[in-house]
Amino acid sequence: MLTTMTEIGNRLQQLRKAKKLSQAELAQQLNMSRSVWIQIEAGKRNLSALELIKLSETLQIPILDFISDSPITQQTNTQPPNDTYERIPEPNLNLQKLQNVLLYLFERCRKPKHNRNRFVHLFIFRRL
Repeated sequence: MLTTMTEIGNRLQQLRKAKKLSQAELAQQLNMSRSVWIQIEAGKRNLSALELIKLSETLQIPILDFISDSPITQQTNTQPPNDTYERIPEPNLNLQKLQNVLLYLFERCRKPKHNRNRFVHLFIFRRL
């Protein structure tokens, strides 16, 4: 694992070159100046969390690859091959059951056990 800002800056430079982007092109995609990007690659400036996320999305590389010691390949891809995806069916929405649950909850809220609770419930429902 890379620990110093200089090591991470060098890693970012390698990743940028693997994607065949110039400093100016990548800086423009990240909405920062080229001089700021040069400081980041030199290890003189830290990346904010938002900048790190944007960089990860722009380069299409997981954030952990920025600090990893593993070698960089030309074709870095974050997605596994299509044949490994498993489609999960969408659950069926039972509207009748949902309606019954909501009616039950509403009735329970309307019939408090104590008068004091009744005042609180009436106050809340009038606010809604």
